[in-house]
Amino acid sequence: MLFNFFVKSDNIYSKADNKRETKQRVTIMEKIAKYLLLTVLSVIIIFAISVFACSFIDYFNVDSVEISGNKKYEDEHYLERVSRYMGRNGFGTLFKSVGSLDSLLMLFALRDRQTEKGYLNQDPYVINAKVSFVPPNKVKVEVFEREENFMIRFLEKDIYISKDLTVLGEGMDLQVPEIRGLDVSSCEAGEKIGLSEDVTGILFEIYDHSVYRGRSILDNIEAIIFGDKLVFLMRNGVEIILGPMTDMEYKMKCLNDIYYEYLYENNGGRLDLSDKDRKVYCPG
Repeated sequence: MLFNFFVKSDNIYSKADNKRETKQRVTIMEKIAKYLLLTVLSVIIIFAISVFACSFIDYFNVDSVEISGNKKYEDEHYLERVSRYMGRNGFGTLFKSVGSLDSLLMLFALRDRQTEKGYLNQDPYVINAKVSFVPPNKVKVEVFEREENFMIRFLEKDIYISKDLTVLGEGMDLQVPEIRGLDVSSCEAGEKIGLSEDVTGILFEIYDHSVYRGRSILDNIEAIIFGDKLVFLMRNGVEIILGPMTDMEYKMKCLNDIYYEYLYENNGGRLDLSDKDRKVYCPG
């Protein structure tokens, strides 16, 4: 009985010690969290005060704008949205552009999020844009543009779309593969073209596996024809039958290997890649 009493007493003391240790750990974690929070707030306040003070100094007036990444448009196409910076204080102009929480957060990276959004809404070619104030007196605009990768007929018009199937425009007379055999449900500039998910996935795969030794097979495809079988009509007249819309990575690799090695200088003929184990070529 006496032994059991001491054992129970030890258990009670052990539980009490565990509770004290747990409470101490929680207290330490709370102190660390408060310290970190105060540190972050202090940094934010110091940064805000510094930027605010700099916004009154002429030394930080913007005198140049650098545009990079643009291929479709000349620099002038992107200059208008940042023209308000010229001759004005870069920090002050950044402050005035804050209009939402994300633009406020971007301020700490000296990024003008509102202007970036403006570029995205301005033109379907713009995938993304980065507008930064680079002290002491430069604004840098980095743009990422879409390219015309496919064409599809819609209401008797040639509609050009990018690799992510965003509608870019019409009537440009470019040498890109024409998509045939599909019904398009919608076609608005800047929006995704209305195609089924299966077809969209196939076009993604075709584009992703189109480059071979630095050359894109898309440059040699006149038309991508959807039907019971997937068919490529090449610009030199060679017909490529890919068959069912499966194993696209493998079929694209075979096409790249065979086309550039044996068919690039041919005129006409048919290559059947429907069967993975039996590739057949019939001369034209």
